Amino acid sequence: FFLAEGSSSTAVAEHLEGRARKIFSQIRVPILRTLKHRSRRYVRLLDLGCGDGRVALELANRARDDGFVYEFVLADTHEYLAKGLLDAPELFRFCALDADYNTLDNVSGGTFDCILLLTVLHHSIDPMKVFQAAVNKLAPGGLIVVIESCIGISKDFVSKHSSVAGRLLLDDSGQAAKIAEFVSFSSDEQLRYACFMDWFYNRVLHNGVMVPCQFGSPAEWNERVFSAFTNRGINLIETYCEGFDQETVPEFHTLHVIANDAR
Repeated sequence: FFLAEGSSSTAVAEHLEGRARKIFSQIRVPILRTLKHRSRRYVRLLDLGCGDGRVALELANRARDDGFVYEFVLADTHEYLAKGLLDAPELFRFCALDADYNTLDNVSGGTFDCILLLTVLHHSIDPMKVFQAAVNKLAPGGLIVVIESCIGISKDFVSKHSSVAGRLLLDDSGQAAKIAEFVSFSSDEQLRYACFMDWFYNRVLHNGVMVPCQFGSPAEWNERVFSAFTNRGINLIETYCEGFDQETVPEFHTLHVIANDAR
């Protein structure tokens, strides 16, 4: 896409907006399901590794429909936010992070009701430390929403864990064929595929993003990282297959919802 379109600013902007809308559609239901029951409609949201912040902008545009009043804190190593966010400093606040995301000392203001880790952990040197930093910032009753590029994907996992959006992919013959091909790869082949795609997207189409290739299967993420703090009331509650991310660099995504059940 980028190469065919000559990387024009308009084409890139349209592509990024489309990707943000897709990710928004995937994370919106878990956020609603977990936070709607609360009497308090005010939501402090931390987008950790926010990139251009377009996903937060999508959430803000639907806040009235969803019954929420958001305060967004956008955190990343560099500030390259989309124009709509820079025009609303009363709603969006940016915090600069260390390159490894391991500490959130610069993120002031207490805890958050919702924390987003959207394709962030596999870019970090120590995913456990990044997740622990997020856990330390999570308010009681809050949730962490993770989207990860995963390997070790089986046909059985796809059939049992597909979200609504994931099932729509399976109903599309073209997407279904691609997914069928991917799950036919061995775990080692899926790992090589994921490493190449991550490098291509972040070193050829983009620049400045770490590519340590910290990939794992959904079960490995769930058992080793997302279930590591149950003694603190941090519990994994949902895992979904979301299918391929985008046509440009089709990494295979899964969505994980972790809640702080402490009160």
